[in-house]
Amino acid sequence: MTSTYFHPSLLLNEKNLSLDLALKLFYKYDGVAFLLDEYAETDCKNIAFMNELYQNIIDVRYENTAHQYILPITKVEKFKINKKGVPSVFYTNL
Repeated sequence: MTSTYFHPSLLLNEKNLSLDLALKLFYKYDGVAFLLDEYAETDCKNIAFMNELYQNIIDVRYENTAHQYILPITKVEKFKINKKGVPSVFYTNL
């Protein structure tokens, strides 16, 4: 049986990746901890991926489609993220 390994970084340059899917990926890989500078040392293998995904989202590389996306963050997390000066795309539902 052949096992294939898929790393989400393969999606970073996908021209059809929409903003809602990019944000889903971002939060799936612990985006809250990334935004609040609480990323654990053990997560270093994903830090390059998260940095690139974060920058791509800020640079508006992904199209904002009509798909709704409710961010998986609490009111407290939203407050903390906003207080750090993070762009609103990371704490505003689509």
